[in-house]
Amino acid sequence: MTAHPKAKPVRDERYRRLVASLPCAHCQRHPPSQAAHADAGKGMGIKGCDSAIYPSCADGPGRRGCHTLIGASGVFSRQQRRELERRYVESTRQLLGVYA
Repeated sequence: MTAHPKAKPVRDERYRRLVASLPCAHCQRHPPSQAAHADAGKGMGIKGCDSAIYPSCADGPGRRGCHTLIGASGVFSRQQRRELERRYVESTRQLLGVYA
């Protein structure tokens, strides 16, 4: 068996800032948002690739943001989270005219 080196994830600060300037993909809350990385097989504490991000609102005074709601609240099952994130990444790419 041959070992294959892991591909380094794409990092693109300009793209992250562009995505964060969009309304939240989940609730449509006005920007600024956070560039949320889809949780597709990454390890704990390891960010996914910047090509798989979508805009998600942050926590605020007295309210839980969609970034926390989707990613860490336990409200959604893993399967539900991954489906939401897949749809949001796809719609973000379409909106911005980016095809990965």
